[in-house]
Amino acid sequence: GVARQASKLLTPRLVAKRTGVMCCDIQERFVPLIKNMDSVVLCSKWVLSAARELKMPVIATEQYPKALGSTVKEVKAELEGAHMFEKTQFSMLTETVGELLPDYESFFP
Repeated sequence: GVARQASKLLTPRLVAKRTGVMCCDIQERFVPLIKNMDSVVLCSKWVLSAARELKMPVIATEQYPKALGSTVKEVKAELEGAHMFEKTQFSMLTETVGELLPDYESFFP
């Protein structure tokens, strides 16, 4: 009925060629600290696998890997071809990451 038609209009649709995946700081040091980390890893692998199949770009970051370790190996295996960045700030949206985004200037006031 009307509700179903309205929901179709209000539900945005992702378009693979205009969509990407950002994988943020899924690192070894965090494994014992994050509840249900096994689910985080499993879901991340699934999303990254789907992104690869859909030929979507992937951006991945590691927060200060010298101290916090690298990306969990199961996730890292899914990051082939991804844009990888090391960072030392809290936000994933560093200027170097932002340069890959079409309208990145709007993120930096």
